[in-house]
Amino acid sequence: MNILKRIAYKLRPELSEMAGVQLQANLTNVYVVILTVPLAIIGLIWLAFIVDVDLAQREWVHLLIFLGLDLLFYRYSFSLQINLKRGASANVGGSLEAVVLWSAVLIFGPTALWIMVINSVLLFIYRWQQDRSVSVRWTRIAYLTMGIGTELIGGLVALWVYHLLGGQHPPSGFGSGSLVAGFAALVVVIVVPYAILSPMFLWTLRLSGMFDEQTKQQRQILMRSLLFGTAFSAGALPFALLGAGIYTQLGLFVYLFFAGGVFLASVLASRLSTALTQSEQRARELSLLEELGRAIIAAPPDGSTLPTLLHDHVPDMYTQALVRIWLTPDEVLLQWPKDGDMAELATAVDTINQETPSTYYEMERVITRDKEMSVVARNGLVVPIQQEGGKTIGGVYVLFAPDAGKPLDFLPATQSLAAQIASTQERARVYEERLASEKMARELEVAGEIQASFLPESVPDLLGWDIAAAIEPARRTSGDFYDFMDLGNGRYGILIADVADKGTGAALYMALSRTIIRTFAFQYPDQPEVALRKANERILSDTMSDQFVTVFYAVLDVATGTITYANAGHNPILVLADGTEPRWLFKTGIPLGMLEEMVWKQEQITLQSGDIMLFYTDGVTEAQISSEALFGEDRLLAVGQATRQDGADRVVTAVAEAIHEFVGDAPQFDDITLVVLKRE
Repeated sequence: MNILKRIAYKLRPELSEMAGVQLQANLTNVYVVILTVPLAIIGLIWLAFIVDVDLAQREWVHLLIFLGLDLLFYRYSFSLQINLKRGASANVGGSLEAVVLWSAVLIFGPTALWIMVINSVLLFIYRWQQDRSVSVRWTRIAYLTMGIGTELIGGLVALWVYHLLGGQHPPSGFGSGSLVAGFAALVVVIVVPYAILSPMFLWTLRLSGMFDEQTKQQRQILMRSLLFGTAFSAGALPFALLGAGIYTQLGLFVYLFFAGGVFLASVLASRLSTALTQSEQRARELSLLEELGRAIIAAPPDGSTLPTLLHDHVPDMYTQALVRIWLTPDEVLLQWPKDGDMAELATAVDTINQETPSTYYEMERVITRDKEMSVVARNGLVVPIQQEGGKTIGGVYVLFAPDAGKPLDFLPATQSLAAQIASTQERARVYEERLASEKMARELEVAGEIQASFLPESVPDLLGWDIAAAIEPARRTSGDFYDFMDLGNGRYGILIADVADKGTGAALYMALSRTIIRTFAFQYPDQPEVALRKANERILSDTMSDQFVTVFYAVLDVATGTITYANAGHNPILVLADGTEPRWLFKTGIPLGMLEEMVWKQEQITLQSGDIMLFYTDGVTEAQISSEALFGEDRLLAVGQATRQDGADRVVTAVAEAIHEFVGDAPQFDDITLVVLKRE
């Protein structure tokens, strides 16, 4: 065993630079060559000693015809590809050319075995010119030496048995003696090569490490496949006896007619093997795609395990192919094998990044190099990974082995693979958006809690006054706010405001405005207009925002009922008193945060016993239903007048109920804020 390995490394020093499946596959080929070359030499020497030169000179035309028939039949041989392990496979098969060959051998004797030798050499030379890869050429050498060695030895032994049983060249007819000798020879032709090839092939695979203790099923599959190939050829060999008898009794032309019928069967067998191979490939693709789909469903929804899943399932879909799967711009999901030469990758990427990409692209004779820098021409297939709207987000690029078949045969599976990847990416995107949404919702919830903490915990308990307040944000955060400030000396500040926006930005602007207004309200407790002017200057200096805030700020003298106020662009405040018309306190200046160096007027009113002052924001009067009708000031006035004799809490509740009854199921458009001040 060690001697065999040393010889292999002497013949191919580059094996020391290989590893894994590549090393195992190349070692197997070299071992087969080493073991079968002696058999081939022995067979050729044996054949040279028994060849009939005179017969060859006399029958050279007929021998040449049989050589041509043999080559034609070999053209329509059948083969099945057996996957041994990831990245490695074996081809087993046969052909009906044995019918022609053994017809010739039974007719002309051992000299006709040169047809098989010449046929093998010619095919080897033809394929040698096509295959420039060192590894592939060693595979061709292994097939040549294995074919000549086993088939020639088996044929020569079979002829010895044939002669031993009284067989003649050509057969004397269809008598029992000729049939017995012929059948015995054909049995030997089947048994001897199989007896040599099967144990040798399995032994070389085990020696190279291609098989291990865990691959009993693989060995069984390979043995059954070898047996199937042998049995198929064996089933055709009795026709060689028939062909030899036809040639002997009826001549060459009738034999050619017979050979034509066998040739049609050979073509049918070749097509059938191709269909079986393609069917097995499609079944394997579907099975692997199904397994991949189940694995993706069971995987985390963020798509983080997708590269691992692709590595586990995709290589087995494309035997001996180079595969690259990527997402735009440069995220590689799979490169198989890792050191594979993905030639013309830039071209593949450019083709799918066109403005109107196609559903697939073929690439012919892409020149790649293996580890030994040998040239291998491969055909390629490029399939874009597209989102539902047609946007390309990546691609699948496959370079197939020269004998893998047409790339379009793999198109349905490759497109399904691309669709699965696109679906996984969409799933990950939706998952990320959901996480972001949940995070945002939590942040807004916290922001709302913080903002709620800015509002007064309770309304002031002032002797002779009834006060109530309520706020209903349209979102988790609000741009409305109200405030109560104890300014000392029996004075109380009452504030309601509305930032001209919604959401988080408005909430932040509200927090800033409230703090600034409170600061200057305490500095100027008797001068609402000065407090607003100073607040406006600070807001403009501290922010670069284009937002603004409307404010109604009133200072209440608790003892006298006098209210000094300034209205900075806010809704007119409603005042209801006994025996007088309703009064609206309109704006005395523009909103805060708009222009510098602005001034606001302040005015005064006095509330008598039973009078009500109703503060509100535009979310009250502009509450809207689907017909675009607004709640309006008239409805607000009607509710205020109907509940004027009630307490402040009841007024607030009645207004809120009237608004909800008015809008019905329509969504709330704006924040609703109410403050009711009533003198008892």
